[in-house]
Amino acid sequence: MANTIKIVIPGTINQYRNYGNLIDGIQEYSKRSDRKMEIVLLGRNHSGIDFQVYNTDQLSFHTFNDYVTEDKYLQEIQNADLMILPLEEYIEYKGVLEIKGSSNISGGINDAAFVGCPIIIPEFYRHGYLEKYINYFRDESSLINQIGNVLNDINARHKMNGTLTYNKMATVWNTEQILKLGADETNS
Repeated sequence: MANTIKIVIPGTINQYRNYGNLIDGIQEYSKRSDRKMEIVLLGRNHSGIDFQVYNTDQLSFHTFNDYVTEDKYLQEIQNADLMILPLEEYIEYKGVLEIKGSSNISGGINDAAFVGCPIIIPEFYRHGYLEKYINYFRDESSLINQIGNVLNDINARHKMNGTLTYNKMATVWNTEQILKLGADETNS
């Protein structure tokens, strides 16, 4: 087991995400862990939050001032132990109320699946065909528990990589949809 835990948080850092629970949960987990933690926020910071003030000997936050290239983004996810999406359920964008998971979706889940990185997301955001590969949290306490569960599971990365890769998941999902359409046609 590596000495440092690397957690990635994808996406532009803005008001559409719940960084309060994320920061509090990661700080608390860090206090309980004997391993150092590196948190990499993979997007430009438009939030005004200075993540550097949360750095300790055990915990370091890294942000980017510029656009994160696709190669750098995928490299960071591939080298991570875990991805966390601190999504808000409801967001207002240009006067329109969006519901995360319905009218507004996150690409981070598919990115994690693509490289086989374990992921933790809020429990309001159910994700259909990938659901059995996703870990859910509802509050700071359950986030702390999920981080521990995933990191203590020595097979966490194998859970996705060894069972289904991104392409296989897409193939399984597409096959299921085609079979469903065929069944619907037969029954009509």
